[in-house]
Amino acid sequence: LMRDPLSPTRFALVSKVYDMLDENCKDRITFDNIKASYDPIHHPEVLSGLKTSQEVLVEFVKGWDKIGGSLITREDFLEYYTDLSSCIDNDDFFDLMMYNVWHMGPALTAAEKISTRRALVIHLNGTQTVETIRNCMGIDGPQDIDKAVERLTRQGIYDIKTVYLL
Repeated sequence: LMRDPLSPTRFALVSKVYDMLDENCKDRITFDNIKASYDPIHHPEVLSGLKTSQEVLVEFVKGWDKIGGSLITREDFLEYYTDLSSCIDNDDFFDLMMYNVWHMGPALTAAEKISTRRALVIHLNGTQTVETIRNCMGIDGPQDIDKAVERLTRQGIYDIKTVYLL
């Protein structure tokens, strides 16, 4: 089967997901890592009611267990997403799919990736959210928290107790 390799952007995104799952930095993830992070709620068969989220999750995990092992290498992960990528023409759709499935926060357009920064916001009621700071020029590090709070407030987020730049 001949297929194009992942584009550099898609390769970086798939690698980022793998690194997120590889908590011990050993270039091996387990089915438990996948089960804990994979969210099939946006899967077409779940949305259409043909399958439950649990059924899709079980099928997804079984798909990795082709050779009977319990570990997924980086190479396996990249190969899977190279195959899937060949069926998805639109980079924004691929990004959105990856962000939704792996709970990586909202997907960003190419322009937003350049001019935004993410922050963990602790709200006054104790809840936590990851927010995208738009127009983040001049927000470079912890010394710029006040600027980050100002921009988030302009975006309509008012109940800010603490902000951590990501």
